[in-house]
Amino acid sequence: MKNKTLFIILLLISSINACSAKSINKKDALDEYLISQIMAGSMQVHVKQKTLTPVLSEQTLSNFVEALDYGRLFFLQSDVDNIFASKIKFPEFYAGQKWPLITNSFNLFLTRVDEQFTNALNYLNNPELKLDMDRKIYVDPKKRGFPKNKIDAKKTLENTLQYQLAYLVAIGEPFTGAVAKVVKRRERLTKKYHDLSHERRVAIFVNAFCSALDPHSNYLSRDDMEDFEINMSLSLEGIGALLGYEEGITVIQSLTPGGPAEKGALLKPDDKVVAVAQGENGQFIDIIDMDLRDVVKLIRGKKCTVVKLKIVRPSDKGIQRKIIAITRDKVNLEDHAAKMEYVDIVKTNKSGKINDLRIAVIDLPSFYADTKPKTFFQKPGRSAVLDMKDLLKKCNDDNVDGIILDLQRNGGGALDEAVDVAGLFLARGNIVIATDRRKRKMILADTDSKLDFKGPLIITTSPLTASGAEIVAGALKDYNRALIVGSEHSYGKGTIQQVVPLSDKLGALKITIGEYFIADGVPTQIKGVESDIQLPSALSVLEIGEKFMPNPLPPRTLKSSLTDLKKAGESAEGWQKITENIVSNLLILSQQRIENNNAFKEINEAIEKAEEQKKKEIITIASLLENVNGDTDKTNKINKIKNPYDRPLTNDVVVSEALNIMTDWLTDTKPVKQKNKKVKKLTANNNKNVK
Repeated sequence: MKNKTLFIILLLISSINACSAKSINKKDALDEYLISQIMAGSMQVHVKQKTLTPVLSEQTLSNFVEALDYGRLFFLQSDVDNIFASKIKFPEFYAGQKWPLITNSFNLFLTRVDEQFTNALNYLNNPELKLDMDRKIYVDPKKRGFPKNKIDAKKTLENTLQYQLAYLVAIGEPFTGAVAKVVKRRERLTKKYHDLSHERRVAIFVNAFCSALDPHSNYLSRDDMEDFEINMSLSLEGIGALLGYEEGITVIQSLTPGGPAEKGALLKPDDKVVAVAQGENGQFIDIIDMDLRDVVKLIRGKKCTVVKLKIVRPSDKGIQRKIIAITRDKVNLEDHAAKMEYVDIVKTNKSGKINDLRIAVIDLPSFYADTKPKTFFQKPGRSAVLDMKDLLKKCNDDNVDGIILDLQRNGGGALDEAVDVAGLFLARGNIVIATDRRKRKMILADTDSKLDFKGPLIITTSPLTASGAEIVAGALKDYNRALIVGSEHSYGKGTIQQVVPLSDKLGALKITIGEYFIADGVPTQIKGVESDIQLPSALSVLEIGEKFMPNPLPPRTLKSSLTDLKKAGESAEGWQKITENIVSNLLILSQQRIENNNAFKEINEAIEKAEEQKKKEIITIASLLENVNGDTDKTNKINKIKNPYDRPLTNDVVVSEALNIMTDWLTDTKPVKQKNKKVKKLTANNNKNVK
């Protein structure tokens, strides 16, 4: 495998030298006088931004205003102008380590929030209030801009309230009920803004600065850091329930398989949690209208401790009220781990030969790795590479003919895991060229000569496929090892981030410290990885990708460092190179199917409809009601097409077509078969879940 030391240098440096780490680590709360130290340390390691420039200052203020008032509902244009005028004082604030603009801006913001809350109550409590069918509303708040004055602000608010009322009525809510819900929402929103602590306000500003460096640099609060570690290790200590938020009420959306809540069989999806208590004798705390993040803090906890939930459950017999005690335990997030299904297919090819095929579909949602320190006696933590090796071993044992590696929803993760996963399909070879802020090159390679799977490989991608997933797809494409099937191109993220802990109580910084390039020297930055066989994608009409992000780093190209194909394992006994002729033949067959495929026809219809909607800058209340009350079944189908999450592995239009392409590849294009294949069949056309 590649040099692990390089990964540590790139991603796991524990402190920033210029950030006065000792003084920061002594603090228990994020405060204004730490901002300048954090900014200095961030710029010292950032790949591009080295000094506090006027452009960086202005972008920080833009992000700050955007974070407070994205919908352009509260600030007046004159307020925004005054905030932006403070950019000339940034050098003074920076040198003096005092940032009064944060408190001043928040005080002004809360004044505007209170004014709009009063306006909202006056408008919603008017007995003559009704839906104004001819009212015209800007769809995009950025195109509408900030209100010019208080009269304009009041009009903007009324448009927003009309929109919210119309939506609730359209989905079946009586008008009086809709009014009551909107009033409650405004109350919760106003309370939420007033409840923001000074530390949270400073965190918003720090994050505004970090994201001004580039789209992927940001501040991680203590809670964000906890979530980051959970996502990387795929485990947490709690009850194993996914929580949602509906009208101020915490709702159980689903239970994690094998978690304490599911094992206890007392808590159910759709239960509404109204209060939480700690231990057998703890006092209940009312959580109605509590921020969901704070609710999560109350419910999570150490293994073997007890949490009690007071829940409300609708039933045929009326409303049931229960108190449920659950003992917390370790919860493994299997939904985010690598999974596999087999698909057995019988196909007769053009020459009349009957082929019994077994194809494996592997869903790899992220490149996870448990990086928590282990004692000498503890086993290595969960990782994407170890899970993939187990699945590939099973593929070889069960005589799989070809693999579809689904990376459609994979947004990246640990860089070394991505390099190692790519290396599973090569004997050895350079995978990634990484560069730092001084443009020094470092090559990350797979040096293990073992080839874990040598058969045909298809990788499915989407605009959500990003970062480490683009490394795997791009590298294996450049080696002609894998066929890429999916959207026109992937996300386009070609930068490396380093997580820098500030202290246990201050959270961490995630800063872009380098760029990466596929071993051929080609950047994934902005451009992404292009598919060999492109399929229609409803996600293509959405602004998903690096090119849509503010202030992205520009792409550049390096000299190729690809390893010789023979050294990478290409041979009659190893894996076989994908030729232009193979791609051309498979593309023709795929295009013929797509033209007659109803699912893809629906996607193309959804794309056309979405493109038309994007052109509309203004809508009316009447058109909103018409759109929502239209063809509900069709709308639901479109929504399902757009959402690549929470689905069986093979119940996906892209994966289904990839299965057809793989079948063509294994039969009509006659690739060289693996030798000494054992005969072991499953029932034809049945899926067998082996994970």
